Order: sequence, then C-alpha cells, then structure tokens
Amino acid sequence: MIELIRKRDGRIVKFEKSKIIEAIWKALQAVGGKDRKLAEKLGNEVVSLLEKQLKPGEIPHVEQVQDLVEQVLVKSGSYEVAKAYITYRKKKEEIRNEKIAILQGFYEEEVAKKFSLNALRLMASRYLLKNEEGRLIEGPKQMFERVALLVVIPDLLYDERVFDKEGKQEIKVKELFEPEKYEGKFGFRTENGFISWNRYHLERMKYLYDELNSQGKMKVSWSEFLRMLENGEFQGYYKNFKEYFDLMVSKKFLPNSPTLFNAGARLGQLSACFVIGIEDDMSSIMEAAKDAAIIFKSGGGIGINYSKLRPEGDIVASTSGIASGPVSFMKIIDVVTDVVKQGGKRRGANMGILESWHPDILKFIHSKEREGQFENFNISVMIDEHFWKCYENGEKYPLVNPRNEKVVEYIEPKFLLNEIAALAWRSGDPGVLFLDNINKRNVQKESRGLIRATNPCVTGDTRILTPYGLLRAESLMYLNNKDGAGKNVLRIIVDCGEEIVYTKANERVASVNSPIITKAEVWKVGFKPTVRLILENGMEIEVSEDHKILTENGWVKAKYAEGKRVKIAMIDVDEIENYGLKEVEGIELDRNLGFLLGWLVESGCISERIFFYFEPNVDKSYLDYVITIFEKKFNAKVEKVENENGVWVYVNDSYVTEVLRKLMRKKTILPEIVFVANSDFVKGFLLGLFLSNCQKNSKSTIKFVAPRKDLLKEIQLLLNLFGIFSEIHEISRKRRFAYFTIKGERKEYESNIYFELVVKDYSKRVFEEKIKIVERKNEKISKRLKADKCFVKVSRVEYVGEKIVYDFSVPGFNRYISNGIISHNCGEQPLYEYESCNLGSINLYAMIKFDESGNVYFDWEDYKKTIEIAYKFLDNVIDVNKYPIEKIEKASKNVRRIGLGYMGLADAMFALGIPYNSEEGFEFIQKISEFLTYFAMYYSVERAKERGVFPIYEETAYKKGEIPIEGFYHKELWRLDWEDLKQKILKYGIRNVEVTTIAPTGSISMFFDVSSGIEPQFSLVFEKRVTVGSFFYTDIEFERQLKKEGLYNDTILKKIAENGGSVQGLQEIPENMRKVFVTALDIPWWDHVRAQAVAQLWITNSISKTINLPSFATVEDILEAYITAYKMGCKGVTIYREGSKSRQVLYAPSKAEEKRIIETLKLIQNDTVKIMRRLGLKEPRWIVELRKNGKILKENGNNKIERCPVCDSDRLIYQSGCASCMDCGWSACLIS
Repeated sequence: MIELIRKRDGRIVKFEKSKIIEAIWKALQAVGGKDRKLAEKLGNEVVSLLEKQLKPGEIPHVEQVQDLVEQVLVKSGSYEVAKAYITYRKKKEEIRNEKIAILQGFYEEEVAKKFSLNALRLMASRYLLKNEEGRLIEGPKQMFERVALLVVIPDLLYDERVFDKEGKQEIKVKELFEPEKYEGKFGFRTENGFISWNRYHLERMKYLYDELNSQGKMKVSWSEFLRMLENGEFQGYYKNFKEYFDLMVSKKFLPNSPTLFNAGARLGQLSACFVIGIEDDMSSIMEAAKDAAIIFKSGGGIGINYSKLRPEGDIVASTSGIASGPVSFMKIIDVVTDVVKQGGKRRGANMGILESWHPDILKFIHSKEREGQFENFNISVMIDEHFWKCYENGEKYPLVNPRNEKVVEYIEPKFLLNEIAALAWRSGDPGVLFLDNINKRNVQKESRGLIRATNPCVTGDTRILTPYGLLRAESLMYLNNKDGAGKNVLRIIVDCGEEIVYTKANERVASVNSPIITKAEVWKVGFKPTVRLILENGMEIEVSEDHKILTENGWVKAKYAEGKRVKIAMIDVDEIENYGLKEVEGIELDRNLGFLLGWLVESGCISERIFFYFEPNVDKSYLDYVITIFEKKFNAKVEKVENENGVWVYVNDSYVTEVLRKLMRKKTILPEIVFVANSDFVKGFLLGLFLSNCQKNSKSTIKFVAPRKDLLKEIQLLLNLFGIFSEIHEISRKRRFAYFTIKGERKEYESNIYFELVVKDYSKRVFEEKIKIVERKNEKISKRLKADKCFVKVSRVEYVGEKIVYDFSVPGFNRYISNGIISHNCGEQPLYEYESCNLGSINLYAMIKFDESGNVYFDWEDYKKTIEIAYKFLDNVIDVNKYPIEKIEKASKNVRRIGLGYMGLADAMFALGIPYNSEEGFEFIQKISEFLTYFAMYYSVERAKERGVFPIYEETAYKKGEIPIEGFYHKELWRLDWEDLKQKILKYGIRNVEVTTIAPTGSISMFFDVSSGIEPQFSLVFEKRVTVGSFFYTDIEFERQLKKEGLYNDTILKKIAENGGSVQGLQEIPENMRKVFVTALDIPWWDHVRAQAVAQLWITNSISKTINLPSFATVEDILEAYITAYKMGCKGVTIYREGSKSRQVLYAPSKAEEKRIIETLKLIQNDTVKIMRRLGLKEPRWIVELRKNGKILKENGNNKIERCPVCDSDRLIYQSGCASCMDCGWSACLIS
C-alpha cells in the first residue's frame, strides 16, 4: 500500500487516493460527465498501476501519478476526459509558474497552493513584508507564521506556572532587555527544525510581562522566564501556535488587515479602527489631527463625532471671530489622510459623524455632494430618539448650538430625513446611525453613558456638593477650566464614607455620612425633556426623565420615582478639611461675618449706609453681639435708635458698606457666597438668619417662616450640609410679614398663605449643637456605630419641558449629591473615545462539507471549534498590540472589546441550496449569528476563569444578568441555552465587554475567494481585467455547481456577465439554481434590511452591510428603507443605489434590473412584507406598483464616476459600506 508521496518542492507528505479521484472527477465534469463512480473506478486503476510500478520502499512523485492518470484515461477510451485533464494539468502548471513569479522566490507548495492567483497578487501587493528596494522578504507561509508567533505569546505569559490571576505576587524589579540580541534564540521545535521569535515579537513579550508584573501577577522574574524559555519549558504551546497558523492557512479565519500587516513587524499596531474624541477648542481639534496621523501611519482608520464643534457663523469669544463649523475641521483630517498613508500600505479611512440636532447638519449632509470632496471619508448622521418622536408626531425638531445648548432654529424632521435620502440616492452618502438602537442593549450605558452620545442628567441650576461649596451645575463647567474645554475635570463630595452615628432622646439612633472627596467630570449635554421631583419634606430637583435617583429599593429613573422613598444626603461638612472659601477679595469669611450677613438678609438693608432691625422683645445679647462685631472686626462706628417698634442699628462706613454689598451678590434668593463659603461662615449665617426671623420655638422644634418657598428650599440645602433634616410646610392662613425700604423704613403686608421650615426632634439637637453660639449646658450628643437611613417620599413628579442638562461622571462611586439628593452619575465619559476595533472573520464557506454520498452539509462542530480558536486569537491580540497612543491602550484594555465576525455567508448558502432572502435563509442567518456570539461569549467566560475579567466589569450591567444582544430578550428565538450562559457570567464574569461584530471584509475575503461579510454575492460572474488581457471571474461555489450540471463554458459565463452578474431571467440556468443564486441587486431592499436585522438580534456590536438598490430606485424607496431599518432594530444603515458612484456597475440597463427583481419576487416567497405591516410600516412601493401596473416606476440617476486609487479602474463595487476594485482587489474598507 502506498503511504507517502513526494511533492514538487521535495516535501514528502501523506498519499491520498481521494485527491486522484477528485482530479479525475473535475475533468469529467468539465466535459459534462456526471458519473462520479466512473471517476472512482479510474482512480482505483491509477493507484493499482502505480503500486505495480513502484519498487519496495520507493516513494512516488506527484508528476509520476499525473502521468499515470493521463494513461488510464486514454486507455479507457475517455479521450475527451483525458484532453480535459491534460488541459487542467497544463493550466495548473501555468498557474503554479505565475505564483512562483509573484512570490519572488518565496513560493512554498505547502501554503501557496491553497490560495488563488488573485489572493497571492493581493498578498504580494499589500500584505507581505518588503525591503527598502520593494522586494519581498517573506511569502505567505512566513506571513502567517509571523502572525501566529505573536499571537501565541500571551498563552505563555498566562501559564499558571508564571501567572497569578489574583495579582498577589510581589512586583519584581524591572530588568533591562535588548530584544535584538535575543532574536532567533527563542522559539519552538518543529517537525522540520526550529521556528523563532524575532526582535519585534520579543519586544511585545517583554512589554506584556512588564505590564502583568506591575499588576502583581507574575510569579517569576523576567530572567527566570527567559531561562524557562531557553530550557524549552513552554514547548507545549507549539500546539497553540499551530492552531493559530492552521486557522489562517486552512482558510477558516483571518484577522483584520493591520494584524496581517504589522504583527511581528516594526509598527506592531494590530487594530483596524479607532474612535477619536474632539472638543470645541482649537487645541483639541489639532490634538485629534495629530492622533489621526499617528493612527493612519500605524495602519488604522478612525471615526470622529464632530457634534461638539460649534456651528458655522457662531462667535469665537477668544478672538472675536466667527466659527467655521465642523465641516471645515473635517477638511483638516481629510488633508492629514491624504498626506499619511496607512502604515505605508494604503490611504487612511475615516468615518465622520454629525448628530441630527446640530445646526450644520444640512451642510454636513451635502459635504460630499461635489466630486472630489472628502474622498477619504464615509459620513453618517446619528439620529436620536427625539428626532423619531418629532417625526412620528409631526412636530418640528430643534437644532441646538453645542456651545451654549440654545435652540437656534427648528426644522421639519421629514424634510431632514428626505434630504439625507436624496443625497444618499445621488452619491451613497451619508449613511444613518440610530442612537437608541445602538445603546438599547449596551451593558456599559449606566456607568459610561451612551455610545457616541451623551446622557442627560441635571439642570443647570441644580447645586452639586463639592469641596468648593454647593455650586450650580452650569458653573462647574467653567470652574478652573481655562481652555474652555467641552468637558471639565474637578473634585466633588460623595456620601460614601463611614457613618457618624448619634443617639436620639428616645434612644434610637440617627446618622450622617462622613464625606469623601473624589474626582469627577462634567459636560453640557443639551436640551432634553426634564421632570421635577417634589419630595414630601419640600425638597425639589429637576432632572432628565431617565436620570436615576437612589431609593430604598435601589436606583430608579426619575420619571418612575413618584411614591418612592429617595435617599437624602445627610453628611457633615465639618468633617471636610478646607471646605469652602476662607476669604474672598481679602475679606476673611469667619463665623461673625456670616452672622452679620444672615441677619442682614432677613432683617436689614443696604443703601448708602447699613441698618439692622431688631424686634422690641429681642434678646439683648443678639443686639450686643452685632454691635461688637462691627466695632471689633471693622473698627466701625455704630449708631443705635430705639423706640416702641424695635431697635435700629446703623453703620455709616463706606468700607463696611462695600464689603457687605459684595457679599450680598446673588444669583437666586440667598447671597451666592453662603453656598461657597467655609462651614463656620455658613453656620454663622444660619444662626443670624434664624434668630432674626424671631420665631417662638418649642422644646421640640425650630422654625423659620417666610412668604416664599424658594427661600426655604435654599435654607434647607444649607442645613443638609450639617446633617440637619428639615421639612417645609405650606400654611393656608393669613399672616403678616415685613420688608424694609432702602431708606430703612419697615413696611408690613398680609399674605393668605405662607411657608414654614421646621427642624425638629433629633435634628433640632444637632442644630443647637452646631449652629448656636452658646454651647448646650446638657451633655453633648454621643456617637455610636450603627445608623438609620434617611429616606423621603416623592409626593409627585411633574413634567417641566425641555431644559439644558449637564452630565456627571464619578468613577468608582457612580453617584453624587445634587440639591441634597443622591443621584446616579450618567456616564463615565460622553463618548467611548479612544477605544479600538480588534476584528477578525470566520470563513463560513470553509464549514461546508460533503458526506460519503456527496451530500452537502454545514459542519456545526467545526464551526464551534473555529469560534473557540478564533476567539482566543483575538483576545490575545489585545495583549500584544502595540497601540499607537497611550490613551487608546488604556481604553482598549479596560474593556477588551473584540469583534469576531464572519464572511463567505452567501457562498455557504449557495452550497446548502438556501436562497439568501427566503424564510430558510433568514433562519440560517439567525442561527449562524447566534452560534457565533453564544460560543464566543462562552469561551470568553472560560478565559475569564483563567485570566480574569476585563478591568471595568464591575461597572457594567453584566453584574445584573444583562446580556448585550437583543435576541437574549426573546426566548422564543433561542436555539441555545442562554440562561445557563447568563448564570456562568454571573458566577465567573466575562473576559471581554463585547465579542462579535460583522465587519466589511473586502480584502480579506479576497484571500479566500469568498463573499464579503454578511453580504449576498454582488456578482456571480464578471470580466476581470489584468495587464495581459481579461478573463471571467466566477464565484467559487457557482463555478462548482455549473460544472456539476455541465453548464460551465465561456458562452454562458459571458451571458451572465452581460446580465449584471445575475442568472435571473436566463432560461439556460435551471430554476432551482436561479432561486438559490440570487445576487445583491436581485434582492429587494426590504429583504436586505431584514437580513441585517435578523443578524443584529445576535451580534453584540454593529453590522456593516450595504442595502443595495437598483438604479431605478427612488428617494422614496431610500426613505422607506431608513424607517424600516430603524423599526426592525438595525443600528445603522448604508444605502447604495446602483450607478450613483461609478458607471462601471451599470452591468445592465434598468429594464434588465427590473426584470431581475420581478423574477426574484416570483421565485422566492417570504414574510418580510407581513412583518413590515405588523410594525406599522407601509407596503413597499415596488409591490404596490407591480400589483397595479405590472412594472416599477423609475427615477434617473446622475452617474458620478469614481476610480480605484491603485489601478485607476472605474470598475468599483459597493458592499458593507465601502468600495472594492474588481480589477486589482483594492478596498476602501477600514479593516479589509
């Protein structure tokens, strides 16, 4: 029996009879043969003859076998088959010689034979490393080895012999290391020798070691680790290396292009795309441009939301100039993109986003209308939920200046959406993104806010407790914010310290919280719908509807807070060192001055001189105290006038008058100084205020009476600073009040209602302890260890209307004190800035297998195993990535986001005989997507057990059992045990915040000659042009089945190519094939949208897909597609109308396009239109017109020509939101 065979390159490999049979079978098919058993019979004859020819122990050569095949075919009388086989053999030799020429001496049969000429040309032009002269220094095998050697490094460093997940190791001394000296010394023994790490691999190995060591997770020193490497103690990980290598070589998986470019190379940057933040100031804009240049140079693409930039024509206070608007600043990034090539491989790619409320939204939408404008950009409009509410209710939509959050004008939302659709109709840009769909299942939104937007919180007049005092939210934006940045970093006070407990008279206990000072961020959000919470004790706060308040039962959204008991912040600022201002403008703010100001506010006046009023029965000690302060503190002369109506104290001193006039400045009711002064001053102020109010207090209560509730609410906030609880009551009876004229005259008036602020019970004793001048004679309140919580019922929630709101981030505590109430912070930052995309795609076509009878099936077990290895591959990439910017590294490692996706979907469905837009097709897309995310998350949990969760896991909704996919919340759709997976996450955590995305795979799908991403195949056949001529490029599975049916010939290929690459309407193709082999332009737009939507149910991140429309589509069709995509749950949508960007794609006139659509609608019946009706959407126009007129009304386009930047071809196709060249393989995709 023959066991081995010698290949052309000298390698000796396992002999496989099945390969001989397969070669004969292909030759049979080429001449219309359909008898596979004949191929098996002839193959057996070849093997029998070969065994007779060979001497014992002799190994046959592959050429010897092929010669015998020819002989057997001729001898059997199969002349036509023999001719086909000889032709096939000759063609294979020609292809092999061309491959050798392309790879410049790096041709290895083992790997190169697996890839087509197209794939190898693409590798040689863009992916394989070259020297300074532009000559290759590696082939495909070396490239995949280079990548796999880098990816395996974390497996060694997370080995339990050297790694401690708990981080309890002593941090080792950092050792110097020169990787170039060790290049080639460390590696793995292989079957044929030794494979080693280069200097760039070793550099990343040392970097990861140092990072883990700094976290106390390394059990051994670096020197000890190197000794273990040298001794071969990690040789077992050669298996891991081979798994990563074979995963790519077997065409099952590829990472995004930057990983192939840069792994184990000088740049070392492995991610595809990055989100960059940009603020409304010049330094931030230029910083963003610099960051963009660095990212482009390292091989990545960027996305920027420009919505924070003030609109064109707005004022620039620093220069008294006029702002040029976000579109003008996009030009800076565009120029940077032109100048800096991505890693020397390709020009950078940009995603520019502007939110729908921005005043420059129309200019942004039209920014790519002119040819040559922003060619390096894809642009998208981010549409918020408020837009859709206005759209559906027929209300005008506000456009808001981000500088001051003022509404500058209102626009009809239907007009705006129609403009977006009209521009997309003409040129394919802009796309649209749906903010609420993006964030619906975002497990980080509670701790970090919305992705690509900000989350509203409190109104500008809400007072936030800080070490600087009780400051209004709007003023915190500018506190120490010299640059006027859109986001300010400051310190605030939270109530999370130890509780200070006092015993009440009835032996019950009460407490205040020891305050903690912590770092926070604040930023303006804009106009949002707000509500007012009114508490039973009179406290109030205005917040956004979704703002969360702490209740007895946890955090509750404000709009649902009525009847709930909310937490009041009972703290004591006396516990805070250096709280508030000690002086202002040289004036010392002490307790005495505070007392004067308190009395002045309630019973005094300032004109040219100052006067204080005292009731006739006032305690003489208070009068003496005021006079003493004036005389001793200011050395001022005091005049006293006394009569039956009371006592007046006058001070006629310009300095004193000026001091008190400054202190009386106010923004609301009380002077602003009392909210920012130190605690002694505030206590003095409260004492003066209460004593001058002259209420008769009982043993159990202290009261303050006023005709206005606003005054009492501000006093209440000040009392809260010292843990003094109070209640405000409205009294419906008549009462007389007094006021003073600027001349010092006391006037009285009567009010029908008034308000009482009451301090009673235990808080009265705290008041007497902390506020009174004279110490209590009885024993002071004693401290204990336990506490009662202070919760107050929300009596009602009132809708206020739209107001400017501000957002806060309080990392670590996630709460702050607003108007004395505990509020949840709305986000750690307004955008998830500086995170990176770490992507890779599984080739679904590689999962297509044939059983012994030749029946096709999808290998779900192989798919599951591939997901496991691909997941591990991408998770490791995070650890060995050489991030271009430090803040990107920090943000990326905090969440460890990966984006595992797939490609080759259309080809897999072709093989399985499933029409893309059939009910069976939508079911298959769902199942494929569910498996992908389920098992990626499953292996993420497994890895969390070994290596730990992502650093900010505790801040996410995973802790509450939430899962970041919509499908999880629809049990009727489950095919797998998601409840079990949820329980595993709750028990062990998860390694990565998100695990799946379906990205555009323009170039990497060309490696494997399969369809891109989730897309249907764009064209089954097209004429490919190269320098020596042209030939027909045929979809890999379509070619196989044409040959199987005996239909493969140049005549039919030409006919299909001339039909736009479609078989619809071609009677030469059997109906069963026409039904299965549908292309992008055969499928109606609503089925494109549904395919994206059913996949989105199970994908944690977004999906890149193009909704392809024929040239005759109208603006109305695009408008309907937007609304359908939003209603179906898509996170965004990109439209491409055939012919709107390049004349090349007009494969056929519109009549032929229409016939293709009609043919598909007849062949494939599905439930999409029924689903649209259930969602309240109208029936698609095409269906209505076909039913009514038998044809579809058309709208002519303006064929805008674009060309490939590499080969200047105008033959571009548009899939997954980007262009790809049909001639040279160039792609504009961010990751392809």
